[in-house]
Amino acid sequence: MNLRIDSRSVRLRLDADEARALKAAGELRERYALLGLDLMLRVTVAPLEGGIAITFADGEARVVVDGAALATALARAPAKDAGVYSRTEQGIAQALEIDVFNAKKQSDRRTSKQGGSS
Repeated sequence: MNLRIDSRSVRLRLDADEARALKAAGELRERYALLGLDLMLRVTVAPLEGGIAITFADGEARVVVDGAALATALARAPAKDAGVYSRTEQGIAQALEIDVFNAKKQSDRRTSKQGGSS
């Protein structure tokens, strides 16, 4: 999982395997601990009008994504814009993106490194 935050957006990128695991299990968790930061990222599937909601509280980033919206995004992958998107009342973009292309590039790099070392 890759969490990206800037002044106008909060985006969570999952590769296709992570997105499928989220759909199957209903929840994914990952802890980030570096430079004094200790953050738990929790992604949950639940019925949600608007598709996605991202909040931060008590050292936890909580992402709730609508199950039907996630299924639609998975069906659209590997389209470049496969994901679930919304905006807060303050205009901040929120997104859960399924990044099939980077996952394929990483897989290809691993395969090429393994093949080159034989």
